[in-house]
Amino acid sequence: MTTPRRLVVGVRAEGFLDWTGGTEFLCNVMRGLRAAVSDIDLRLIVPDRGPRTSFMGVVNRARAWLRGNDITYRNTNLNDALTVATQVHHIDLGTASLVDAATRIGIDILLPSVAPLPTALSFPWVGYIFDFQHRQLPHFFTAKEFRFREHFFSQIMRDANSVIVNSRDTAKIAADLYPAYASKLFPLPFCAIPNPEWLAINNCAPSRGLNTPYFIISNRFWLHKDHETAFRALAMLPARHRDVAIVCTGETTDYRSREHFPRLMSLVESLGLTNRVLVVGLIPKAQQIALMKGSVALLQPTLCEGGPGGGATYDAISLGVPVILSNIPINFEISGERETSFFKARDPASLASLMTSALDSPLNRDPPEALLARGRDRWRMYTAALRDLIYHTIALRGDS
Repeated sequence: MTTPRRLVVGVRAEGFLDWTGGTEFLCNVMRGLRAAVSDIDLRLIVPDRGPRTSFMGVVNRARAWLRGNDITYRNTNLNDALTVATQVHHIDLGTASLVDAATRIGIDILLPSVAPLPTALSFPWVGYIFDFQHRQLPHFFTAKEFRFREHFFSQIMRDANSVIVNSRDTAKIAADLYPAYASKLFPLPFCAIPNPEWLAINNCAPSRGLNTPYFIISNRFWLHKDHETAFRALAMLPARHRDVAIVCTGETTDYRSREHFPRLMSLVESLGLTNRVLVVGLIPKAQQIALMKGSVALLQPTLCEGGPGGGATYDAISLGVPVILSNIPINFEISGERETSFFKARDPASLASLMTSALDSPLNRDPPEALLARGRDRWRMYTAALRDLIYHTIALRGDS
């Protein structure tokens, strides 16, 4: 196949820049594309103009105020993405504006799209499916939300030229649900890359006078993250570790249940853990990393993920921080990483046992040189997967 001398890639920002994990994913994809393709022009397409955008901005700010969210750090997400893109194009919100902009720019391929696009386009496009939580944990969704996700994902699988997911497990679920389109799936390999600036950050202890060993949970307080199991496990630690704490970073709201976070805090109080569970909320990334590096281990009691362990696990393993994960199938995709250990999901006693082991026998963490070398190995596999995705999709569209 003859590829363009300079490949112009449209990067769809919509659906990624309004949450930290999405921004990090998008930036990693762009960095990976830069490394994978020798001559590439990355055009970041941001829908932040027009009357629909203004209206949705008012709605979202109102929602944030009602839910008590601090949206300060949302404003840094676009800046992070701009550091990777070749050029940014600000457009009106809506599919029509996106297609018009992509056509005007003359892109060779558009990715990743979290929403379905029209089939009759002059360029191929790559869809993105984050997870199938509605299938795995349907009780966390209303019937309306379930139907919406089913319709949305089926459209992406049917209409996209290729579809990326963050794990083999998610790809398998998609292939089982949509066997006619299984050949479109491209699972991206686990890619925990140490950020040299993070390696240079000094470990830090939590504030508020908490000067004891601590574990960290770096998840938003979503229902499926199962903070409850971690808190119950903390209460079960042996007497010699009754000063140990858990520090929680991340936003405290879940639109599916306004009572979820207050209920968890009531549980903390009833367990006598008020002084041993510290919720710091959404904080700047550098502060989160400093806390993570100072922890005994990252706890990941999650019940569902689209990528093994979720974004916090990628960060922890890149830094050599131990991770204690629930034994859901997707998490075993990283069982070969030396930092990982697994407990029985929803079982506080199983988690408490591994927490005790981590306290009694701390992992000898890899030095920066070893972490960087491991990261380079993962990066080679990640960029190779992106290269295959790009050229396969373009070639497939060219043959159609």
